[in-house]
Order: sequence, then C-alpha cells, then structure tokens
Amino acid sequence: MKYSIIITYYQGYNILCTALELLHKSLKARKDVEIIVVNDNPQTSIHKIENLDPFQRLRVVDMEKNGGYSLACNKGVAIARGDYVILMDCDIFVTQNWLAGLEAVLMKYPNAGCISSTILDLECESTVHWGMSVLDVDIIKPFRGWKLPIEKIPEIHEFPMITSGCMLVSRNLYEQIHGMDPVFLNGYCDLDFSFKCRQAGYRLYATTKSIVYHRGKVAGAVRLLGEGDPKAMFFAKWFKDSVFPTNGCEFFVNLLRLNGFSAPEECLYLNFSRSLSREKYKEALKHYYRLHISEELDLKYAPVPCLLEDFLSWNYAALRMPIIYFTDNINQLRNNSHWYYHRKGSGDLLLDRNGNVVWTDDLINT
Repeated sequence: MKYSIIITYYQGYNILCTALELLHKSLKARKDVEIIVVNDNPQTSIHKIENLDPFQRLRVVDMEKNGGYSLACNKGVAIARGDYVILMDCDIFVTQNWLAGLEAVLMKYPNAGCISSTILDLECESTVHWGMSVLDVDIIKPFRGWKLPIEKIPEIHEFPMITSGCMLVSRNLYEQIHGMDPVFLNGYCDLDFSFKCRQAGYRLYATTKSIVYHRGKVAGAVRLLGEGDPKAMFFAKWFKDSVFPTNGCEFFVNLLRLNGFSAPEECLYLNFSRSLSREKYKEALKHYYRLHISEELDLKYAPVPCLLEDFLSWNYAALRMPIIYFTDNINQLRNNSHWYYHRKGSGDLLLDRNGNVVWTDDLINT
C-alpha cells in the first residue's frame, strides 16, 4: 500500500460525504490507496459512509471519546498500511490532479519531510494556505484571504511551516517524530509538527501543482476553544530553537515582491495593524524598498472593518500623494469604494502582513 489518506471528523456529515465523493472520483480505481476516516465524535455513527466507495478502500474507526484533532490523526496513522500518509481535513474538496501534484514534488524531492497542497477557499477561491512563516509571534500566511498570484509564484516552494489540512508525509517520519503532539489539542499542532520535521533535518514544501478547496468552520466553536493556550505553548516551546525562523521581515518582503509590489517615492502611511511587530513591517518597507514616509497616522485602535471617512479628515482625500494603507487583513479595508473613488489615480495601495497588495483603484465599484 502506498498511500493512507487520514480524514479526521467531528461534525458536518453532508460536507464529509461530498468530500468523499470528490475524493473517490479523483482516485478512480487506484488500488494503492486506502482511506481512513477517524470519527472523533463517537456518539454519532458514520459507518454507513463506508458504502460510498465502490472499490471498498474506505473504513471508519471510532475514537473511544472525543480527543481532539491531534489524537485523531495519531489514531489514524497507527492503523495505516501505506508507506505515506496524507492528512486531510473533512471539509477538503479535492480537484482532479491533486494527488499527482503531490507525487510530482515527492519525485523531485524524495527526501522531503512534508508536502502540502495549496488550499483555496471554496466560496470565493481566495487563498487559505500556501505555506507559512513567522515574524516574532505573528503567523504569516502568504496571500491569505485574497487571490493567489499563481502566475507569479513558483510551482514548488520551500517553507518553514505548512498546514496539515492536506499534507503528505512518510509514515516512518510521522512515527519517528512521534506524530502530532496531543498537548496542541485543536490548533498549532501542524506548526509544531512542521518544526519537529525540520528539527529532524527534513524540508517542507507547498505546491500549486496540487490544488484543493476548503469549506471551513465545519467543526464549529470546539475548534477555537482555548486557541490562545496552544499558541502560547507553541511559542514557548520553539521561540529560542534553531529551527525557529529569524527572517520574518525578509519573508514578508519577498511575498510583496512576488505580488509585484512597487513602492512610491514617498507616501502617507496609514497603519491600521494591531500586530506587536507593526513597526517591523514598516521598517522592512523602508529598508528594502527605500520607502520615504512623509507622514504616518497610527490607527491601530480604529475598529475594523471600517469606513475610512469615520476616521480620516476629508483633507486626506484631496492629498496629491500616494497613500499606503497597512492592515493585518486586507479584507478589513476593502469596502471603501467611496473613499477610493475620490482618491482615484493617486497611486494608493492597500497592503497587509500576509503579502497581499492591491491598487485601491481596482476596488472602486463601477
């Protein structure tokens, strides 16, 4: 057996069934694959889904009790028969060539630790995951929430961290580094797993050759419970380790370059970010792009999303100088068509810390 696809399930039965139908369709009659669905909600029986696969490759295993994502992954891998395991969320909808894309990376880099598909949002096709990195305590998720600039980025790219939403890893390596750490109940377990892989000397890749779609929020509030604690434990464990990335500013700037960012000679800088590293992003722009900021407004306490007219004097709308609007999430400021209309032709740019870059002229409703 070559591949064991491990799908963890808590709730969202209809979504799971659709995901499995698409998965079976993509796999066709392949006999080197098994599918294991780990039911982390054992009070609900889902064994009838085993009948969905006409080739009888699917089996369901129940947890004794709800134990969270990490334990469910480990349970699935413990009974897997494949040389490689593919961890997959229950709300991942695969495309026709998703597995061939992962296999292409494995062929090119046979000693790869983990390989992640590129994950797009099911509803609007915006970017959910294309690798990750970190700047201080900020998790940088490249192009999150906006269109992936697929024509500008490499097909295969190495990252310090990747998601386990749709991730291939050898079963031997998974067992060697003791799988997912249950202390990270439902969050940061894949980032911890990434660093354990790198600590063992392996590299991590994400590829646009493998595209899948993500429904999101299927597990409900249980997925978010205690999210702050795993984050604190993650950084306490790894912050001083040699595998912890120290080039977060360079990573951020490289994303801007991939996205075609070109800095104006001087600008008004409106800083909506609430990040503890907000100054580092600004200084990176100044250092790497020789950006001259003639004036800066600190707007970190502005509730976002917001209308810019609520916080900015109309005098700024008449300013004949480019404005850079910097925020943590580009969607927080996208719906300001009236303001952007009156700034049309001024060269204004909307940026966020995930490397998204948008000309505000392109956000004007016509």
